[in-house]
Amino acid sequence: MTLAAGDSLRQASDQQLETALRDAELSSLMPALAYLTGDMSLAGGDLRPPVTGPSVVVAPQGGMTPPPARREDQQALLTCMTGDVDDRYLPMLAFELGLPRAGTAPGAGDGDTDAPGWTKPALAPGRDFRVAVIGAGMSGLAVAYRLLQAGLGFVVFERNADVGGVWLENDYPGCRLDTSNFCYSYSFLQRDDWPHQYSLGTEIREYFQQAAGSSPPSTPAGTDPVPSRRRTSSSARR
Repeated sequence: MTLAAGDSLRQASDQQLETALRDAELSSLMPALAYLTGDMSLAGGDLRPPVTGPSVVVAPQGGMTPPPARREDQQALLTCMTGDVDDRYLPMLAFELGLPRAGTAPGAGDGDTDAPGWTKPALAPGRDFRVAVIGAGMSGLAVAYRLLQAGLGFVVFERNADVGGVWLENDYPGCRLDTSNFCYSYSFLQRDDWPHQYSLGTEIREYFQQAAGSSPPSTPAGTDPVPSRRRTSSSARR
């Protein structure tokens, strides 16, 4: 049984919640409960369920506050989920949880932990150039957004009449994600109102169209917005 986020979850009956908890993965519930309550004893080794295979269940992290800031707490969560691993994986865990990077003040960057820490006006104010981004698919839109944050001018070359890449071109029946929305969406444009856990192709196309019209909270003066349809080109990629 799967319960959707948002209003559907808030309106779920006790019986529905009991059924969902009975069918849920204990290995995912325990570290999630430790994270939500702050009781890190729930992620202790004595409560860790046996691992019978290499699969890793990735659960959405949105809406979980406050984050475990202590390094030992993060290590406990990681060990509970994956077993004994060294702390080189802690930066990846912190990124997935949306925790501030080391040396970043709390609240800085509006939660966008992957934003560039520099801008062109500050780094090279006398250099005049633009960046060519080939394609307005998922990767091209992400590059354009980061260039915008860095204050760099750019032009996106796209052979189609709209953004979306393969999600614009593929419209066969049943076309949809085989990865959860949380893992497939941008870190700077997370949302908690997806209609499905594995979105349909039409929903992903709409998401990329939304991304194409988005601008970072703080954009250096004189920088064009993220490329929308008016900035796409009919030039074919080569």
